[in-house]
Amino acid sequence: MATTIVDPLPRVEGHLKVTLQIDSGQITDAWIAGNLYRGFENFINGQSPLDAPLITQRVCGVCPTAHAVAAVLAIDDAANVQPTHNGRLMRNLINGAEFLHSHFLHTYHLALQDYIDMTAALGGSTFNQGPWAPVYGGDRRITGTDLDRFANSYVTALRMRKDAHSVGALLAGKQPHGASIIGGGCSATPAASDITQMRALTQQIKDFIENSYIPDLDLLFNTYYPDYFSIGVGSGRLLSYGAFRQNTGSTNSMLIKRGVYDGSSVIDIMDHNNIVEDISSGWYLGSDNLHPAAGETNPDPAKAGGYSWLKAPRYKTDGILKDVYEVGPLARMVVTGDYPAQVSVADREISRTVEALKIANGMLAWLDEMENVHGISSPSYVPYEVPASTTGVGLTEAIRGALGHWVEYDADTKISHYQIITPTCWNASPRDAGGIMGTIEQALIGTPILNAGQPVEALRVIHSYDPCLACAVHVIRDDGKTIKNFIVG
Repeated sequence: MATTIVDPLPRVEGHLKVTLQIDSGQITDAWIAGNLYRGFENFINGQSPLDAPLITQRVCGVCPTAHAVAAVLAIDDAANVQPTHNGRLMRNLINGAEFLHSHFLHTYHLALQDYIDMTAALGGSTFNQGPWAPVYGGDRRITGTDLDRFANSYVTALRMRKDAHSVGALLAGKQPHGASIIGGGCSATPAASDITQMRALTQQIKDFIENSYIPDLDLLFNTYYPDYFSIGVGSGRLLSYGAFRQNTGSTNSMLIKRGVYDGSSVIDIMDHNNIVEDISSGWYLGSDNLHPAAGETNPDPAKAGGYSWLKAPRYKTDGILKDVYEVGPLARMVVTGDYPAQVSVADREISRTVEALKIANGMLAWLDEMENVHGISSPSYVPYEVPASTTGVGLTEAIRGALGHWVEYDADTKISHYQIITPTCWNASPRDAGGIMGTIEQALIGTPILNAGQPVEALRVIHSYDPCLACAVHVIRDDGKTIKNFIVG
């Protein structure tokens, strides 16, 4: 039996460590660890709730808009306020643009290197060093003109990411970390020329999705890596908070639906009161199995039995027993009804293309609605006074999955309690008190490994979840002590 430690895992946001036990060419056990501590829930206390959308965007530079949306949904909920139609549409457009940017980033610039040898695609030895070099060799099946095709798409996707950020920046002021998503709506005042430019850019992105993105992923898995339709299943349960509110802004009219897939059928109701956080394997002190509205963030890096800075969110499917759920594009597309209820590495990757097209079409429709139904000069936000001594919850979807913000105000209308559960906390959670693995840990079990020293197959499983440790963890204690040294082959 071999033990392989990959630390840090390459091509993810933040610092992720995985420990693998490999026996007879298969992974038999796995531990996923977030190596840094996230402290946003503590230092946001005492701040004005209206600042939460700006502060919490700094949780992550890749999906800041989703945090802004979750934060404004929470403070709007606390004030019992609905945004204006145009404010809602502009929030959707900024967030949709970020979704498209991040899907291209994940597929072409983070995950694709697990499958293709970019050095061969771009001229061999000239590119053997630097960012083009694959981390591991091994199971690389694509050659010839198809290899050139993926290399060309890699480069084109860079421009598509720029175009997506341009769409978002026209309304957010800049990307990342836009400034216009505020309580009650959005502070942007677009001109007709901005709408025309956003529509043209979004149409170009849609053309890329239809002509390159969808065919590329179909070719990758249905032709070259069909075995990955049976690798990396994980817990088999899927959860979505839903995103992109439409019409009246109610949760029932969202473009991406709210609900759970319990392993056998889709359940339309997802009750956030059934969410708890298990901290038994996390480096945290305090009470276990708390709902996030009452959650505690008390770090203890010396806690016995801990091996990750991630907590372990669990959902009580039947209202009593805790279950492990996967979140992300696959969960959203299954719950929404746009993708079959099947779970694997290949399904996670392909479902992104389905969602990308759905969002691009949604953005074109939102632009038309804002221009032709409500008018671009219609109010974009509702000003309101911050109430005292109240609570709010904001549930939405970040690119990587379900994102929730829970907030409480004190008598002085300041934030007195804040909790965030990020998608990667769901997916990369450690074992809970019952010893049940998180969904990535489960997905790794049984994965065939050709070379224990270069476990590229394990990277494919992990990358299919697109982990974002920047969201999950943030601050490390530097006491000058070396705990362990790892050398990764």
